[in-house]
Amino acid sequence: MRGFISYSHDDHKECGELRKHLRPLERALGIDFYTDHRNQTGQHFDANIKERIEQACIHVVLVSSNSLWSDFIMDTELPLIRQKQQSDDDLVLYVIVDDCAWELLAGTLLVSPRGEDLRVRPIKSWRNRNSAYNAARAQIQAAIEGHFGIKAKPLADGGAL
Repeated sequence: MRGFISYSHDDHKECGELRKHLRPLERALGIDFYTDHRNQTGQHFDANIKERIEQACIHVVLVSSNSLWSDFIMDTELPLIRQKQQSDDDLVLYVIVDDCAWELLAGTLLVSPRGEDLRVRPIKSWRNRNSAYNAARAQIQAAIEGHFGIKAKPLADGGAL
């Protein structure tokens, strides 16, 4: 199963942190999340991004003031992602990075991360950012399992080393 992570390059650090938390999901659910840091010199950037969106069935969108500012994200990536969501029933998951107008993008879709009180709390507003990324990971995992009717496989059998 393939996933695509949309983010502003100004949020590269936040994307990297989320990727660290998503790595166990990649292993436990058999997902390969793509970010454009994998692009190679000489590749056609736009064509490669469009191809990766087309191949994905899970789209994680990091929403921030930076991403809402990005013409490429707003005019190229998001329309393609929404088209895939409508035509192929792809799963689109919004992760809120900072205080911004995320509601205008996500509409009524439930977003992450949410605290124990179920209120949306942008990652940068959490005192413990690791807890924010872990909450987003848990909410993404639940959404993927529910949407595709799958369960994460244990990463280890719990036996002795």
